[in-house]
Amino acid sequence: GATISGLIVGSHTVRFEPVLDWSTPSNQTVVISAEQTTTNTVVYTQEPQPSLLTSPDNLSQTITVGQNASNQTFQVWNAGSGTLNYTVSTNASWLSVNPVSGASTGEQDTIIVNYNTTALTAGAYSAIIAVIAPGATNSPQAINVNLMVNVRPSIGIIIAGNQVVLSWPTNASSFTLQFVTNLSSGNWSNITSQITTVGTNYVHTNTVNGKTTFFRLKQ
Repeated sequence: GATISGLIVGSHTVRFEPVLDWSTPSNQTVVISAEQTTTNTVVYTQEPQPSLLTSPDNLSQTITVGQNASNQTFQVWNAGSGTLNYTVSTNASWLSVNPVSGASTGEQDTIIVNYNTTALTAGAYSAIIAVIAPGATNSPQAINVNLMVNVRPSIGIIIAGNQVVLSWPTNASSFTLQFVTNLSSGNWSNITSQITTVGTNYVHTNTVNGKTTFFRLKQ
C-alpha cells in the first residue's frame, strides 16, 4: 500500500502503476476535507495467461537408405487462459512442419511432421522441433526427433546338399522375402512361412527342386 500526506483540501485523482501480467485498476477520485484521513482500496487482478503444452515429446523412425520416412504428427494446445499464439520450427534440412504457426484457446492443434530422407546416407540422425509461444508459461517446448537410416539389406546364400539357406538381417523387418522362377514374368511371390530368427538374422531354408529360382527382398 501507499500513504500520501500533506494533500490540500479538495478533489484529487489517484492513478495506479501498471504491474506486468496484472490488470491496472481505474483511476480513483478522492475528496479531501480539512483534517481528514481517507482510505481507498483497489484490487489488482491477474490477467488471463496462456500455458503451452505439446504431446508427444519424442518422435522416432527407422528406415532404409533411399526411403522417405512416413509423416508423423504431434499436438499443440493452450492449457491456460486466453489465446496462445505459437510458432513451430525445426533445425534439420530433412525435416519440416506444417503449419509453422497457430493459435489455441484450449483446442488441440495437430502439427504434421514431414520427412525428406531419400538422400540421407546410413546412420543415426537427430533433430529438434521447437514450439515457442511468447508470453506463455511452459514456453518453449521441444520435440526430439530420432531417425535411424539402415543400409539396404542383402541376402546371404549357403548351399548345403539339396538345401539352399537364405539369411538377411533382422533390422530389415520392413522387407519381405520374395521369389520367382521366371524373371521376365515379373510375378514375384512372397515367402512368409518357414522363416526363423537366428541371432541377428532371419533364415529361410529352401529345397532345391531342379528349377532356377530367383530371390529378392522387397520393401
